[in-house]
Amino acid sequence: MIPLDLRTLVAANAVVWVFSSLILAVLWRSGRTYPGSGLWAIHAGLVTAGFAIFGARGFAPEPLSTLGGNGLFGLGILLAPAGLRRFLGAPAPW
Repeated sequence: MIPLDLRTLVAANAVVWVFSSLILAVLWRSGRTYPGSGLWAIHAGLVTAGFAIFGARGFAPEPLSTLGGNGLFGLGILLAPAGLRRFLGAPAPW
């Protein structure tokens, strides 16, 4: 059995997130916009960039790839529930 290395898994995840971010960006920019779709598009773009920077580990400096990728993941994760709240029309928690 051939083991998968981390770079292969990151590349496969990045491809999935590129397509989802493109679909969300088209949905956001289309005339029929749903509440929260802009936040979801930004969320998907940040996660895609995080995977790209994380996948550059070994080519980019280690602190940049680790801190940059994790920082973009964190920012993206914060936007997903905000978009869901806006989509559902729920009030902000604060």
